[in-house]
Order: sequence, then C-alpha cells, then structure tokens
Amino acid sequence: AMLRLPTKNSDGKANLHQGAIGVGIELIKGSLTHITYKNKIINKIHDMKAECGIVLNPDTPVDTVFPYLNRLDSVLIMCVHPGFSGQKFIPEVLSKIKKIRELCPDIDIAVDGGINDETIDSVLNAGANVIITNSYVFSSKDRAKAIRRLKGSNE
Repeated sequence: AMLRLPTKNSDGKANLHQGAIGVGIELIKGSLTHITYKNKIINKIHDMKAECGIVLNPDTPVDTVFPYLNRLDSVLIMCVHPGFSGQKFIPEVLSKIKKIRELCPDIDIAVDGGINDETIDSVLNAGANVIITNSYVFSSKDRAKAIRRLKGSNE
C-alpha cells in the first residue's frame, strides 16, 4: 500500500490524504529506546491533530501495548491472522479485548476478522465497541439482512 505523509492545514489540523493515515509499527518488547521511539511517533500523530491507534495481531501478547494505552485513541485487535479474507475467528483474542477494556474503559477497541452473527456477541461482551466485518456481509446473498443480524435482529 502507498502512504502519503499527512500535512497540516492552516488551522493546524492534519490534512489526511484520501481520508486516513495508515502507519504500521511492529510492537516489540524491548528497551526504553524502543518505547521512546514509539512514543515519539504517537506524539507526532497527535501533534497533527489526528487520532492514534495500534494493531494487535492474534499472536502478539496483550501486554505489548500496555506502555502506550494511556496515549492511544484506539486499539485494533485482529481476530484472525492478517492476510486473507474469510478466516475463522480466533477465540483466544477475547481475553485481550477484556484486559484492554479493564485497563482503559474509554478507549475504542476495534475488532477485525471472523466477525459474523455467531461471533459478534462474544466480542461485544468482551468489550469491543468498533466492529469491522468483510466476508460475512459481502459474501451474503442478502447484505442488508446480514447487517441486520449483526445489529441483533433476526428478521
């Protein structure tokens, strides 16, 4: 994917090219230098008046994000291994959602991967408040019905 670095508008807010900033930072447990570097990136994003979030893959320990939680606007928890659409939900991520919600009651917790009418209740009950779904909706013969089912209606 191509990334254009955002610039500031005259009002000091970030000019987000094509509506979003996408930055991937591999979180690695390490020395204070690593933490300082990641905090500098978080500062730069916030200085541009943009929100900052971190993605947590299924195999990444949840405590990897703890040093940053109080400075983040969101955490995206991948419920499948990144790569291809249509994978099965990994239930072990539920404990990560619960732990982050416990530590940061006001943070946005997004979930992506394997979300359908059978898994949505478990991620919501664990504390997720932003739901990302793809295959379930777009592979459905009746997309409107699939969305209604995600919202809790069995119509």
